[in-house]
Amino acid sequence: MRLLILFLIISWAGKAAGQIWEEHFDNLPDGTTEVPARWSSKAVDCDDGAPGTTPGQSFWGVKDGRFLVNDIEGGPCCPGLGMGGGGRQNEWLSVPVYIGNYCNVGIQVTVFAEGNLECDAPNEPVFICTGLNPPDNSHDQVVAEFRTDGGDFEVFGYVCGSENAGVLSVSGLSGDSIQVRIRAANSANNEVYAFDDIRITGTLRVPTTFELPDQLCENEGPLPLPALSLEGIAGTWNFGEAFSTDGFTGSFATLQFTPFESECAEVFTDTIAVLPVPVSIFDTTICPFDSMEINGHFYGADTPDGLEIQVGEAASGCDSLIEMHLSLYPVSSFLIRDTLWEDESVRIGSETFYLGHPSGEVVFPGAGRYGCDSIVRVELMFIEREIYAPTAFSPNGDGLNEVWTLFGAPDVFQIKNLRIFDRWGGLVFEKSDLPPGAGQSGWDGRVKGQQAPGGIYIFLAEIGFADGRTRQISGDFLLIR
Repeated sequence: MRLLILFLIISWAGKAAGQIWEEHFDNLPDGTTEVPARWSSKAVDCDDGAPGTTPGQSFWGVKDGRFLVNDIEGGPCCPGLGMGGGGRQNEWLSVPVYIGNYCNVGIQVTVFAEGNLECDAPNEPVFICTGLNPPDNSHDQVVAEFRTDGGDFEVFGYVCGSENAGVLSVSGLSGDSIQVRIRAANSANNEVYAFDDIRITGTLRVPTTFELPDQLCENEGPLPLPALSLEGIAGTWNFGEAFSTDGFTGSFATLQFTPFESECAEVFTDTIAVLPVPVSIFDTTICPFDSMEINGHFYGADTPDGLEIQVGEAASGCDSLIEMHLSLYPVSSFLIRDTLWEDESVRIGSETFYLGHPSGEVVFPGAGRYGCDSIVRVELMFIEREIYAPTAFSPNGDGLNEVWTLFGAPDVFQIKNLRIFDRWGGLVFEKSDLPPGAGQSGWDGRVKGQQAPGGIYIFLAEIGFADGRTRQISGDFLLIR
């Protein structure tokens, strides 16, 4: 039956407007000193052995629907005083009552003072042995106190003797929990305290709501936190004006909005999942003159590394990141160095090199290793023709221009071979290993001992130079008769 009554009281209090907790001691047997899960009490009697309310007896507990205190001095008892005095340290204590959903919480308790109660300490309560001089052992008092959230107790009502008896109250309290403590003591028969109708009241806080995302990506900017709830309630956030995902990657962040106390609103709590941004590594090797384009950014020899953001590409809907790391295959290159005559040219790939264009680079697409381009660097040196071939001679016995031969600069080592043909292709002269410019070793205009007819003749010669190089030259000249 007692548990049923307790359930009904708690259930009714949770639905009643403003009513949080109460105790009236109704329907409790006389002598009850505790109701587990609601309240407890303790007291010390220093001079009477038998419980009761008549002279020579003491009483502490429920009596006729009130909590009665009769001749209970309270510890510590004071020895050697002959009057059985005590330090008035009795207490009735409620359990902690949850008040987190309420504001402007108040407490009230009704105290009854009956009989010849003495007030020897009108300014403040006394909780020690004081001897026979005021405030002495005859001092009677009831002290009503509260504490919030397990802190220190604070006095909200003091009955000294019979002064201030009646309703003791306090309001404007807040917190998550509250306890009520009543410390009552008197020192003689026919001096009775009783207290009843202990109430804890408050205003039910209104709900507070916000529309926040369930998740954020770690690289998203700070989330602005609204200063007002959807109901227009003002307060403060545990993260300030904005929530940053820093330090929460791969976990949940708890956001809490605490309304100003004047709003009398509930604390709002929500969790946001902070999703990691996946990072993939792109590591490859490309040809030295190639490049790759990602998101409009080019990567190659000048920019081999970087970080790319793929917007919304992750499975979670977050961005994904690509770490770019490019390396280059070695350049496949070749060098061509050579010396040409001034009137010669050479074609390499798509380029023709000559006296006016002696050097450069030629790219052969895909011709190198790994399918990369191959580069041929060309460096040519051109030399002038240093051989002189006379255009005519007159072997007529006057001692001038009697022999036709070739002349050269000092680096012309020898005429390795010289052949002369008539206009019909007939060989009229051939000789090898001739010194250049030596008239006696040239052609004297005779063929088989007979004078050759005047006219045009063609020569073909192989020239040897001092550096070992050879050169074929040809031309024509006129024999004058």
